[in-house]
Amino acid sequence: MTFNSSLTRTTTASWSSIKYLNDKIASDLDYIRVFYPDIYSEATVEKWKKDFYNWVYEGYAKTIKLLFIKSDQCICEIAWDIKDDGSISNDDNVGKLKLKGLTEAKPYARVETTPKWDALTNDQRENFYKTVPGWGPSKSVPYAEGLIRTYDKQYSKGNVGIQRSILGGG
Repeated sequence: MTFNSSLTRTTTASWSSIKYLNDKIASDLDYIRVFYPDIYSEATVEKWKKDFYNWVYEGYAKTIKLLFIKSDQCICEIAWDIKDDGSISNDDNVGKLKLKGLTEAKPYARVETTPKWDALTNDQRENFYKTVPGWGPSKSVPYAEGLIRTYDKQYSKGNVGIQRSILGGG
């Protein structure tokens, strides 16, 4: 006699946990504007904040990335990896982003998706895209050589946590 079993883990992140973590990402974005005030507008930060909230709350975002493109290649990337398994429990202060050479770089926000997103039909994806205007599939961007990834901050609330990393030059 053979038995098969499967385990499905579901977690529900609370609205307040997602909002709290989303505010941490927005604070990082505001911190960048202190040193590069013209890199993007406050309105852009507010739009991204709303969009990131929707991506994370629905469980569709595995990683949120902000790429800085100059001369058709990514020269720096900030990534916020999202974990909903309680594995991240530190809650650091925001800021202290050591970014160099972003003058004249253009920022692009990207989302790496979860299996939950992959399981959606095309119609379901299109309906979600209506809640986050301007998002959709994007082309790949080459990265500059010599970039090094540094994991520097963790943010958490409840069972949800974010590991921030920076991919950049020295």
